[in-house]
Formats: sequence, C-alpha cells, structure tokens
Amino acid sequence: VLAWCAGIGIARFLDPPFRPLLGLGALLLAAAVVLKNARPVLALLLCLVLGALRWNAANEPSALDVVFRAKRHIQQDAEFTVTKLLSREAGIYEIRLEELAGVKLREPLSLFSEEELIPGQAYTALLEVLPGKQDPILDIFPARHRAYVRQSLTPVDKPPRMFPVALWRVRLLKNLDDKLGADSEFAKAFLFSDTSAKGQYRDQLTRSGMIHLIVVSGLHIWFIYWVCMMLLNVLFPRPLAEAVFMLLIVLYAALNHWSPPVLRSVLMIGLMIFARWRSIPLSGAQLLALSLLIITAISPAQLFDVGLQLSFLCVGVIMLGLPRRAWIKERDLPSDILRTRLNRGIDYLVMNTAVGLAVMPLTLYYFGTASLN
Repeated sequence: VLAWCAGIGIARFLDPPFRPLLGLGALLLAAAVVLKNARPVLALLLCLVLGALRWNAANEPSALDVVFRAKRHIQQDAEFTVTKLLSREAGIYEIRLEELAGVKLREPLSLFSEEELIPGQAYTALLEVLPGKQDPILDIFPARHRAYVRQSLTPVDKPPRMFPVALWRVRLLKNLDDKLGADSEFAKAFLFSDTSAKGQYRDQLTRSGMIHLIVVSGLHIWFIYWVCMMLLNVLFPRPLAEAVFMLLIVLYAALNHWSPPVLRSVLMIGLMIFARWRSIPLSGAQLLALSLLIITAISPAQLFDVGLQLSFLCVGVIMLGLPRRAWIKERDLPSDILRTRLNRGIDYLVMNTAVGLAVMPLTLYYFGTASLN
C-alpha cells in the first residue's frame, strides 16, 4: 500500500505519460513470472507503477477543464438538474450540468443561487462558471468548478427526478432552522456537513485546534459507533446489533452526501465488523492499509486531502503508536477499581498528547497553527 501511495504521489508531481507507464507495468509483470527470487521487489515496483496509472486514469481533464486552460470564466445559457443541497443558508447546491451553450455535457458543478432550488428539478439559466476552489478542511465535498446564476432562472417543464435522501436532507435542515433559529448554523454543520457556519466559527475554532467540530469528521462517526453499540448491545446479540448499526450509519452517510470524512470512517468500521464476522484476524496496521488502499483506488486525490492525512495519522497513532502497559501496578496501589481508573485516565492523557504532537506538523503546514486540544 505504501508503494501504491508513493506511485500516486510520483504521478501527481511528475505527470509521467500513460503509455510508457503501462508498458513498464507489463514488463515488471513479465519479469515477476520469470524471476522468482526477485518477485518481492518486482511486486513492490509493480504496485508503485499501478498507483501512478490509477492517478493518470483518474485525472483525465473534463471538457470544462480544457476550456479553463484558455479562459478565466464562461458565461452562457445552460440547462442543469439540481442533485443535492449542500448548504441551505448559503444557497449552495450540487448540480449536474446537462447543456452549456447548446453543447451536451454531464458534469457536476457547485452552484450558488439566491433563489431556493428543489433537488431533482431541472432548470435553465444564464450561468457564470468559474474554476473550482476548495477550502482544504471545511469544504469536505469534492472540489468542483463553481457556477453562479446570473439571470433567467426558469424551471424546465418536465417531471422532476426524485432524490429521496436529498429531499429528506432538505426537510431536516429546514426543521433545524425552524426550531433553533440563530443557533441552527452550528447544528447543521455538526449534524449534516452544512457549510454555512464555517465563516462565523472558522477563526476561533482554528486557533483552538477544534476546527473539526464544524464538519462531520471521522471523530463524529467513531463517537456515534461507540454510543450506538452500547445501546444496541442491550437490545440485540452483537452480530445483529452491528448489522443494525451498519444500516443506520449508511443512511446517515447518505444524508451527509457520502462526504469523504464520513465515508472513510464508515469503511474502516465496516471492515472491522466484517473481519469479526468472518473470524479473520485483522491487525490495526492491516485495517489502516486496507482502508487506505480502497479509498485511494476509488479516488486517488483523497491521498492529498488534509482530512484523510489527519484522520489516518490520528487513528494510526492510537492503534500502533501508544504503549500497552499498566502505568500503576498492584504493588503501587492495591485497590483494583482505583488502579484501573487511574491507569485509564493516564492512557487517555498519553493518547491525547501523542495524537496532538503527531498532527502538529500537519496543522502547522496547512493552517499555520498548532494545538494540543
């Protein structure tokens, strides 16, 4: 997996051509068949080449990418379908661009609109399309080109394509607005990855080292797992409780539009549960490696996402980097209950300190700040 990730990194920064890479991969495979003693080294080199090939295949430029190499923006009549509501307060939607200036397309965009749009409904409008930009930590949805409605927004007279989960998300966000008023922005960010609160809370939470609180991060999903399993284990046998949890968490991931931090954690938990069901001994290092391989195979760009780097570093330190020892022994404190509680308290303190120190270089690099919170 490390060789695979190294190949992705090399391809990103050096941009080697696809066909020579493909030829090199075929040559390594043929050599591995013949040279038995060299197979371990050849297999690692082949994984490196496969990682580079996956990056090249995933980064074929779209029609808009080609246009933006020559132009800074496009302003044309367009037809599009609203697929997701990303932020109700800020009026941010995900759309599928169907037609632009009479040219048929099928490309996802982020759309900013002052008028409220309905998921599943098709519209025509004069759109201004600009190259995509992304906040490295708060814009948890994939970076896409962004569009703005300039005029002539008109619903298309055809049956809307229903997106049940997207419509349910709209109703839940509206419900939070109605019940919480001015406090709803933080709740929507905390529960459904809504981005409208990021401007209000970003600076304070960045300085305090708790910026992950205003997106649904992997930390949230693991917390939900622990709480749900405590409750479900009371009602069901463990395998059935885990199956019920997986159904619930998949629904929750869909309500968060399968955002990468949620998907990463659901994948890791799912692999852990599946290994337990099949009685497969899965170490912490194997769980991390398999999760990373699946994620980067689906989307190689995730490797360079600060959320993935922070998430895997934190989990890696917790799983692999902490000492397994009793800090206070029986000869020091005879009481079992008190000794156990003190040892757990020390474990938590050591874990938080170790994780804080481990992520400090990343937070300094990306955000210019560090914290042990």
